[in-house]
Order: sequence, then C-alpha cells, then structure tokens
Amino acid sequence: MSSFDRLAIAYDNAIDWESRLSREIPFIESYLPRDRPGNVLDLACGSGRHLVRLGEINHNGLGIDHSSDMIRAARALAMKRGVDVLFEIKDMRDLESVVSDTFDTVLCLGNSLAQLPTLEDVRQVLSIAARRLRSGGHIILQTLNFEEIRRSGFRFFPLREGRLEDGRTVVFVRFFEHDPDRPMSTLVMAGLVGSNVEWSAITSTQQVLNLDMPILKGALNVVGFSDIRFFGNYDWSEFNPERHRSMVCVASH
Repeated sequence: MSSFDRLAIAYDNAIDWESRLSREIPFIESYLPRDRPGNVLDLACGSGRHLVRLGEINHNGLGIDHSSDMIRAARALAMKRGVDVLFEIKDMRDLESVVSDTFDTVLCLGNSLAQLPTLEDVRQVLSIAARRLRSGGHIILQTLNFEEIRRSGFRFFPLREGRLEDGRTVVFVRFFEHDPDRPMSTLVMAGLVGSNVEWSAITSTQQVLNLDMPILKGALNVVGFSDIRFFGNYDWSEFNPERHRSMVCVASH
C-alpha cells in the first residue's frame, strides 16, 4: 500500500455524501425489485456509502474493494448504522474466486472501471458482472467521458480539503496529463498534509483509460449486454457526448 492510499479516507470524508447519495440512490433503487429486497454487488465500493444507504432502506449487498483501509471504513460504517451488508477486500477482476451468488444489480461507480490497466481488463470485469446478474438484472456504471475531456482539454480538478483522524488537514490537488499517442491519461494526485505552519506533500500517479460511449458500449456488447442506455446524470437526462463530462450507463442482457 502506498503512502497516498492512507490519505484516501480523508479524501472520502471530504465528499458531500448526503448530497451525492440523495442524487444517486433513487436512480439505483429504480433498477431494484419493488416487491422484495434487492441484492446489490458494488465493485470498487470504497467506504461503502452506497450499500450502507441501500441497506438502510431494506436492500442487501456485497461490496468489494482492493483497499483494506476502505473496507475497514465500510465495515465500521455498516456496524454503526446497524445494516446487514457485507464487505470484502478483493480486486474486482478476482471476484469469482470468492463469490458465486447472483445479484439484481451490479454497481461500478466513481470512474473505477477506467482505472483498470487495459481494455481487456474492462471486458473481463464486465463479463464477470454479466455472469453474476440475475435474469432481468442491470449493471450500472459511472465513468468520465473522455470524448468531452479530449474536446475541451480538461485537466485540473477543483481543490478538495479533508481531515485525518489525528486532526491534520489534507488539501488534495488532482490533474490529468493526457497522452497524445495513446488512449490513456495519467492522473497526478498530491496530498498536502499539515497543521499550522508544518506541511508535507505526498504524491501518486494513476493510469486512467480514456473511456467514452463507443468504447464502453463496444465492451458491453462483446460480453453479451444488448440493452444499453446512457445518461448525462443520475436524473435520467439524455446523454450528450460532446457536453457531459460524466456518463452513467445502465445495461442488461
């Protein structure tokens, strides 16, 4: 685990989760059964906020993430809220080594799919998701739309401020370095950690696949998804590939 990984909880705590979940949970729940509790698989679940909120409204689920710190936070949140959802430390590509259940809905949000090393890995994960879906189930994906990012030249994310358990402040700086010769970008991340006049910096980089609607739709088609819909947000707005920086995709087979 890198030093930057240990700042992830501070970054997670800096997110306005109430606002985010108020937008995303109604969208997700609309793809769950109405006559019984749904069963949800969350790939790259992070701190488990989506599954815990779904658990509070009587749904079940399993979240997996490769980060032990995130899974520890997710388990603590589930215990605090008194919900019966499970969390496991696992790379999403190895899911089937520990999971044989089927699910009504599979989630992969927060541009997590684009952080896989190759498009072949993306297809592998989507194929696993297809096998884990019950008949009539859906996969819900959220990624950045690199058609808009390439067109606009977007690089710099807004600053975000979080706090560590020891009280120190963390200011997060994030920006893209785009590769003109490959459909990849490097996400450069810096965490400025300090209190009063004592500050230090921790940096990290992450390769990000330049996914867009044709690439994602093609990957879904290859593994057997045929009913594929794209939205510009969690309000079911029509997706405009030249305008929307984020894309929400719902697919079934």
